[in-house]
Amino acid sequence: MYKRKGAAIGLEQTKIGRRVVNFNLKKETMGKVAIFVGGKAKYPVSVSYDMGWQKAAKTYDSLSGQGLMIGDRTKRVVAFHNYSKSCCVCDRHDKKIETDQTPNLEVKKHRCPKNYDGSSKGMEALAALECVNKVWTHSEISAFIDIICLDDDATTKAYLH
Repeated sequence: MYKRKGAAIGLEQTKIGRRVVNFNLKKETMGKVAIFVGGKAKYPVSVSYDMGWQKAAKTYDSLSGQGLMIGDRTKRVVAFHNYSKSCCVCDRHDKKIETDQTPNLEVKKHRCPKNYDGSSKGMEALAALECVNKVWTHSEISAFIDIICLDDDATTKAYLH
């Protein structure tokens, strides 16, 4: 019972987080002059971006990371993307298959958080691109990233170019 309540709370927290980020993006565009991009009026947004990992050390072997895009004017998060390289349900399932030697055993139905397979350092560049795309393709707020301040990472720069 507690697991189901926890999952429901987690889903509600995710929804709230998305609403807050949408509000922040809208607030970031207020008072700006729209620019016509591809025949559509879009508002320019200047942001800073960085990635945080589960581990504090600069070893880049963390299992999860969170990329945050922060608006220059409001200093609020206008886009984010999370990556995870593991799932405890899938990991337990894999161990059970190995221990019991039952290769056909199906994993129980769950919301798997695993959404990344590459290196932890590579998460940063991909999450930056995801954040830029989220702003560009937003269904309600017509905005685009015109200036982005980020750390000196060649891969991220190449992805965003």
